[in-house]
Amino acid sequence: MEGTATTPEQITASAVRPLIESFVANVMPEKWTLLRSGELDEDTHFVLALLLLKCISYISKDLVESLQSSQLQSDEYVLGSDLRNSISQTFSEVMNIKCVISEELTTLIVKEVTETISSALSSREGSEEPVIARKPPNTRLNIMVYYASKMFQAYANTPLPCPKRDVNIVLELEVESDEFQQDSEPPTQSVEPGISLTALSQAFQAAINKQVNVIKQSVLFSLTDSEQTLLQAESSLDIQFAAADVARLIVQSLKGRDSAAPTPKTKRRSRVCKDRVLLKLKTFLLKYLLKSSMLYALIQLKARLIEPSTAESKDSMCSFMDSVEFLVLRDIDENNKGANEESVFSKLEEMFSGERETLSKELTDLLYTDLKIRSMQSSSEVLLDDTLYAAIGAKVECCLDLTKWWLNTRAAPQSEDVIHAVMANHPLEETLLLLHSTSETNDSETQLRTLIIMLVQRTYKKAQVPHRMGKPEDIVDHLLEKTRAQLENIDLDMSEKTFKQLSKVIFKHLHKKTGCPSRLLLLMELRDPQIEESLVSFLKQHVTQPPEQQSTWSRFFSNFGKAVTSVFRQKNTQSHEL
Repeated sequence: MEGTATTPEQITASAVRPLIESFVANVMPEKWTLLRSGELDEDTHFVLALLLLKCISYISKDLVESLQSSQLQSDEYVLGSDLRNSISQTFSEVMNIKCVISEELTTLIVKEVTETISSALSSREGSEEPVIARKPPNTRLNIMVYYASKMFQAYANTPLPCPKRDVNIVLELEVESDEFQQDSEPPTQSVEPGISLTALSQAFQAAINKQVNVIKQSVLFSLTDSEQTLLQAESSLDIQFAAADVARLIVQSLKGRDSAAPTPKTKRRSRVCKDRVLLKLKTFLLKYLLKSSMLYALIQLKARLIEPSTAESKDSMCSFMDSVEFLVLRDIDENNKGANEESVFSKLEEMFSGERETLSKELTDLLYTDLKIRSMQSSSEVLLDDTLYAAIGAKVECCLDLTKWWLNTRAAPQSEDVIHAVMANHPLEETLLLLHSTSETNDSETQLRTLIIMLVQRTYKKAQVPHRMGKPEDIVDHLLEKTRAQLENIDLDMSEKTFKQLSKVIFKHLHKKTGCPSRLLLLMELRDPQIEESLVSFLKQHVTQPPEQQSTWSRFFSNFGKAVTSVFRQKNTQSHEL
């Protein structure tokens, strides 16, 4: 194989993609039958092991060659996060699936590749060329084969998708046209509140974190200090995003209000805003409680069944909690325009108040599978039988009962406590008396940071990469530092919907330049200067205007929205005629 690839993405595409495509094309029908049923005979086990060994060998070889020629930086960040992202993206693109098992397999492959490279480079002493001679431990290889079999089982049982391009175009047009139609109300012309979005967001972050600690003390009191630290690090980003969301809701609600003469309309807006904030807080805390209680159940079972019991790693904790959240929210698309705070929370209430047999079984299967894999990794043999499965099911029922109790008795009070804690130190009515100009500089930087956060979030989502596999906060800080000096005169004072639309347009602009979301994310993480240059250029061209021309951006979106709506209506008319 030619060692011409120089980035983790190129290396993965040249090494892994052909191997998987060849495997899929050459598997005999009877083998697909076994894979579809989740059973493995000796031959299929051997073929999967060979496939994985080739993937590890080819990736390691190309990475070592790139490191040797100084085409790739020799640091753990590149060899870890970027390689993980690119392998995950390759699995997703080639097999058209995205599941927890594929992420677990990716993590093990990356770990083995990293150790192989380290071994090869250390063996270079006394010779010109590094020797790639390491083979995975049998236990790790068997676990990888198990993960691979489950991934191919999911692939074999997945119906062929509709043509991607047409579906994406229609859905994108539908979402965009509806967004423009809903945002047709003209902006209110009045004094802007001088509230600091950053300060409000930080206040909510502290208040939410306090309630999260209450949950941890109630549910996760037996975690070790290291496990508590890892859990805190994992949840901090989720808390930050939740705090930013509710802070933006409040600031948007305050826009255009006159504190000296509140009207029935502004009072209604305040009530609606508070209701939305409460729903967001209750949803976030509910998800955190269930994930935490399930994690506690896993740690308890592991300590009782698997000896010696070791502390949880960050990756294993994050992966398990992500799996729980996926099962709970699988049918609720929070990013869908119709799935607002009310509909998301009402579905959660319905789920925990009504029949939950399916959810209980899925969570039990998740715990059972996780324990089975962990027992394979340890030296102890655990008898995983029907009795143990029933005991795990009882643990899951306890977790669901606890969540239901909290939902009925503690969800509203704890969420109210968050709001009261923030309002005690940030009396919003007083901030309405401040002039907007007094915090113009800080607001401008805050608005730019918010826009960059939305852009980075969208990039992670489109690249189908979990936040925990990278460092989104570092990307945001870097882009802000590199762009704010050049964008001092930028005017980002616009509605929340227009803000989201702007981040979408910028993403499309950068996506077009880089070719695909995963490459865009890789360039962001590698601090490629072309990203910040393109961002500055786009914003200067489309957003920054002299004061007398500040409505140009609104006219741009208005005209663009009409054009998109027109195209979408034409498509609908043609469909009805057919």
